[in-house]
Amino acid sequence: MKVGSLLGITLMLSSLTLAQKITRDYDRSINMKEYKTYSWIEQEKLPIYRADVVENPAMTDEQVDQLIRKAVDEALQKKGLQLLTEGEADFRVTYVAGSQFDLGVRDYDPGASGIPSLNYGHWRPFYQPGQDKHLMRRGNVSIDVIDTESTKLAWRGTANNVLPTDRDKAAKQTKKVENMIKKVLSKFPPK
Repeated sequence: MKVGSLLGITLMLSSLTLAQKITRDYDRSINMKEYKTYSWIEQEKLPIYRADVVENPAMTDEQVDQLIRKAVDEALQKKGLQLLTEGEADFRVTYVAGSQFDLGVRDYDPGASGIPSLNYGHWRPFYQPGQDKHLMRRGNVSIDVIDTESTKLAWRGTANNVLPTDRDKAAKQTKKVENMIKKVLSKFPPK
């Protein structure tokens, strides 16, 4: 395999990795293997924050709240955990979500590498270097698990991803949010 091809594949994979970042951490002193039931922490205000005003958003905050709760419930119930609406559950779950516009920039410089196979970018007159700038919406969600007995934060998972920006893409946004939740909870409870 050529060095240029290998480098190109590496750059492509690293850009995919940067598109979605997932972090998880937990309190190792709490035994989460014993968890069987959970309940939601009810809040007066929706835990959704928008850093900028969006006219005609793809989904209202209430719809986003329902989407996140449904995705969390599905992910936890697939793991055999039962949602309790009454009584004392083994743990309580909550989330915080946010979104903001971010400026994305792509640099194109076909002659920068000095290696013909590494020239990339779309066609430009006379192959001049340049930049493409675009607005993108970044969304993030943090899911917290609070141990009922100790009332301590037992586990936290966070995901950050680029979401569709226009209101015609509600189905795409729904799918991305559902995938974010699945990936965040994929390693809960920790082994």
